[in-house]
Amino acid sequence: MDAICDDEPVDVDAANRSAVLVGCGSAAIGAAALLAPKWINELLGMSNDLAMRALGVADLVLVPGLIGGRQRWRWIAARAALNVAIVGVFLRSRSGASTPSRPLAAAVGLAIVTVGDLRVGRALYAARG
Repeated sequence: MDAICDDEPVDVDAANRSAVLVGCGSAAIGAAALLAPKWINELLGMSNDLAMRALGVADLVLVPGLIGGRQRWRWIAARAALNVAIVGVFLRSRSGASTPSRPLAAAVGLAIVTVGDLRVGRALYAARG
């Protein structure tokens, strides 16, 4: 198992690079959700443009901390918490979705990504010194 354990050395540089990549992904997804909510909603089979814009703004708020913030583990933790909220929005949107499997697939994919984010956050937290 490759889980980060207390006695394993932590590659802080790799964890910081991962946090920056998470920030770049959040910037791209957040901008798309904010600026093109109809397109994202169509992609996901959903129809709530206001909610999609709000998710975009929430994504974008985290970007500076993920890319250049101090104590990035806190920003990764916030990203993971936001992901959980977004998963909830996707699951709740299934009932009104034109294709209910799309928001479900997005929720599952985001949950998987969140596990990776949490691993990065744990590595950064362990190395905080």
